[in-house]
Amino acid sequence: MVHSLYECLTAQFQTRFGSSLALNGDTLVVGAVRDRENIGSVYIYKYTNGEWIQTSKLTPDDASSDSQGNFGHSVAMTSRGILAVGAPRDGTSGRRRNGSVYVYSEQMGSYALLTKITPPDSLEGDMFGTSLAVDVFTNPSSNVQETRIAIGTPFDDDKGESSGSVYMFLKGESDEFSLEQKLTAFEWSPNGQLGSSVGMNEGKVIAGAKKRGGAGGVYYFQHDGASSWVDKGVITPQGGSSGDDFGTAVAIAGDVILVVSSLSDQVEEDAGSMYSYVVCN
Repeated sequence: MVHSLYECLTAQFQTRFGSSLALNGDTLVVGAVRDRENIGSVYIYKYTNGEWIQTSKLTPDDASSDSQGNFGHSVAMTSRGILAVGAPRDGTSGRRRNGSVYVYSEQMGSYALLTKITPPDSLEGDMFGTSLAVDVFTNPSSNVQETRIAIGTPFDDDKGESSGSVYMFLKGESDEFSLEQKLTAFEWSPNGQLGSSVGMNEGKVIAGAKKRGGAGGVYYFQHDGASSWVDKGVITPQGGSSGDDFGTAVAIAGDVILVVSSLSDQVEEDAGSMYSYVVCN
């Protein structure tokens, strides 16, 4: 069934409104990476009486500008009022495009900046914050609900140039976020771009590496129930070919994994495709 269009949200000329999206309940977050002369911004809407009403606009003053856009490149949020916004081309500590992530707390419709996260080992060009996922799940060893942010950094060089990584940050009792673990490919993987996309749900993390081995791949990590993330292997496309970009986008809900291969040629050249998988524990 195709639903008819009942509302179209727009913004100003050349703002790239819709660069990223997050939806939680009746709250919609929309990135606009070229707003404010390429510094970027994020629009927030509430669904009220059958229509989307803009309630906030986030515009940090310290995000650096870039010709390709910045703040709002990625967004993620939870039902517990945590909103994360990626600015992968932000320059911090004198480095260009090492990237950052802004974390906000929502209370009664108002958003306050909790912290700005930058990785302790970031280098110029890493683009920390290219992708984001936020999740809350109960740690079985402590029976405590924990909030985490997974942050994709596809041009990190730990396993070869542009091999990529995903940083896991854990929220503490006083609202600070500390680095819990850095996830990388288990093999030497130059140009793999792990962290091109990331998804997280109930102690599971999937991370796209859209250039891995030419066709792309998706790495699967699982929390061990104590304090560590364990590498459970990599998903590769059946019948994939070089340049397919398998892992351009990913999503996970329960034990179901969805993977976009945006340049797949299975139907026609660069027509794209989506794969569905089930986690077998």
